Amino acid sequence: MDIPKGEILYTVGEFAALHGISRQTLIYYDRTGLFSPAVVGQNGYRYYTNRQSDILSAIRTLKEIGSSLREIGDYLHGDSGTLLALLQSKQQWLAGEIRRLQALHGAIDRKTAQTQLAASHPVEVPWLEERPQEFFLCMPIQNPLGITSHDYTEASTQLMQYCAKYPSTAGNLPGSGVSCRQLQRGIYQNGSYMAIQSTEQTGDRLERVRTAGLCGVIHHRGSYGSTQESYRILLDFIRRQGLTIVEGSYEYDLLTYLSVKDEQSYVTRVEIRVER
Repeated sequence: MDIPKGEILYTVGEFAALHGISRQTLIYYDRTGLFSPAVVGQNGYRYYTNRQSDILSAIRTLKEIGSSLREIGDYLHGDSGTLLALLQSKQQWLAGEIRRLQALHGAIDRKTAQTQLAASHPVEVPWLEERPQEFFLCMPIQNPLGITSHDYTEASTQLMQYCAKYPSTAGNLPGSGVSCRQLQRGIYQNGSYMAIQSTEQTGDRLERVRTAGLCGVIHHRGSYGSTQESYRILLDFIRRQGLTIVEGSYEYDLLTYLSVKDEQSYVTRVEIRVER
């Protein structure tokens, strides 16, 4: 065995300890052909050299920026182009991950706010609240008078799939609403559309912009599809206040099975845009 002058040899355990990684990691890299000891001694033992520290450092750097072991192996063996191309591809991947994590963070924030909101007012007691301009993606419900719970679930799934392309809707579950015309006529037993709120304007053909202003609001406790009594109470309250309904309603869940387990304890928020 010829050892270059100044070269230092390390066993697997020594090389692992030198770089603060596990012995099993080096053995795995060797077994997969990613990174193997450079020297085989006369005794059959295999050794890493101090010059291989740079290679291991490169592997760890590429791994830290999200490269798979296959990508790293291709790069080390000269099959994946230049380092610049690899780094640029990782920049694009990281940008996507950042957007995904930001959307996830926003979803957690919204769920926290909804849980707190559910406890902020007693149920079945309506009130007036100023709301900012808000954006919704709304999908009309076909044959609303004959709709079943299955139809609602199917429409909800279709809307979620449609909205998946917009990070601004991430984490929001579909709600529903009754059209302004129906509400003005006192008809509220069936929804007119499914809706998902967006944190920003999308320009989508299904987008509905609710103008900033006064809303009549009520929190309903009970299972899905049992909001009729709360609608009746809210519409009566709006009428007694001398207010005019100017836009359709938006209802969405504040507490669901995730929070309370019992569907009779679900809390749904109903908002109707009104003007004096």
